[in-house]
Amino acid sequence: MRRLPPVAALALVALSGCGGGGDSGAKVPDDVAARRQLAAYVGAFYRGDGKAACALLTSRAQTGLRGESLRIKPPDCAGAIRELASTSRRLHSPRIGVQVSGDRASATVRASRPPYQSGALLQKQHGKWLIAYPPGLLQKYVGKGGVKPGASLDTPSG
Repeated sequence: MRRLPPVAALALVALSGCGGGGDSGAKVPDDVAARRQLAAYVGAFYRGDGKAACALLTSRAQTGLRGESLRIKPPDCAGAIRELASTSRRLHSPRIGVQVSGDRASATVRASRPPYQSGALLQKQHGKWLIAYPPGLLQKYVGKGGVKPGASLDTPSG
């Protein structure tokens, strides 16, 4: 049997994790589905793809994110993502851990370069995991924010 070069094998693994739109009959565990959504958000964020990133957020999270924009008037979610991505430091090889409790999940995003740890909250709506509170930003000039790892949607804001 012929072995694939490491790059080709890695590409196949990455593609196999992407939803193909068809129903293969296999149900993806909630923790895996939530982790994939958060990883997709982090990837879209760092690409500055506001449309893709905002599609992974709850409507409340989209509204909250618009308030983070300092330059766009009136702010929109996609524009805020592009603006924030342009001032945020890119995480190298972030690791995502997820804990599911019913239709809610808490996640932790960690990286060692640069040192980073932030919590995120997800909520399952209509069978799909959406990010209710995205991970905090590690901005070049502002500092880091976000929710503390282990927080829940019941945690009061402020």
